[in-house]
Amino acid sequence: PKIQLKELPEKLEILIKSLNLSPSTSELLRYLSQDLIGFQNSDCAEEFLITVKEAIKAAQCLEDNDAVTELVETVARGVHKLTAYKDEYEVARLFLDAETKSEMLNLQGSTGKARWHLHPPFLRAMGMKTKLKIPYVLAEPLMRVLARCKVLRGTPFDLFGYAEVRKIERELRDQYVSSLRNAFDLLNQGNYELVTELAALAMDVRGFEYIKLRSAERFFSRLEDVTLQISQCSH
Repeated sequence: PKIQLKELPEKLEILIKSLNLSPSTSELLRYLSQDLIGFQNSDCAEEFLITVKEAIKAAQCLEDNDAVTELVETVARGVHKLTAYKDEYEVARLFLDAETKSEMLNLQGSTGKARWHLHPPFLRAMGMKTKLKIPYVLAEPLMRVLARCKVLRGTPFDLFGYAEVRKIERELRDQYVSSLRNAFDLLNQGNYELVTELAALAMDVRGFEYIKLRSAERFFSRLEDVTLQISQCSH
């Protein structure tokens, strides 16, 4: 079924329309922007769209419209994925999402009241070996409070942000966007496949905690390799 999107702030809607993209790509940008507003705020979504705009401007040198669309959509999905990482605030937001609740209700034998298993990295770092099991009656109000605390994300008051995996997630996002912008400056007809490959690397970052840390190591290594290839193909 088609997802019904909420209306975007006027500033973001104007920005998307100014990109002159196909209806399907524009709809993708609206969906991802709305999700980033939920993740953080409209400023986060605007920064995402500015990166996409830079990709579009760089892709003007390409002759194939399909290649342009592929690059732009790959950049959009990659930036969104590494921006909206699943920290404690985001997990809380998703816990409260109506679609998540609907999926829970449709599970065989479901009462619609999940028990939340909490094991944040900072508690594990303090020696906690087992997960906290919080009943739904307590989990839902706790998740509402935690979801609202997303305003603390990235500030000195973000206690969850001091965990190693959260630092790595921010580094993944920042290095990825920085590498993309450098690649946009070098984009030409001969290396656009490599630039698209670089943009697609974000989709290989998977898992949680130690699995994500190992995934990040592979990502950084591959990011460096592809960045070097792009530079060599630009001369």
